[in-house]
Amino acid sequence: MQLIPDDILAQYEDALKKRAIPVACYAEYRKWLRYYLDFRSKYPFPDSKSEQVHLFIGKLQKKNQSPEQQKQAATVFVLILC
Repeated sequence: MQLIPDDILAQYEDALKKRAIPVACYAEYRKWLRYYLDFRSKYPFPDSKSEQVHLFIGKLQKKNQSPEQQKQAATVFVLILC
């Protein structure tokens, strides 16, 4: 799994703060960002943001991630793509 570049991590944590995500949850949200970056490096991604979300969440479903985990992972898109 790749490391999150410092500039992306700083922007991501700023976005977490703006969304009032508790600091205690940051590690979990960083995990989902790492998963997303790893997924993106392995698979070609379409231009459509909605299709990107669909593919990423579909992969999490195949890995038996719970609906709550999928929802949390989808927050990556809200924070970095929108």
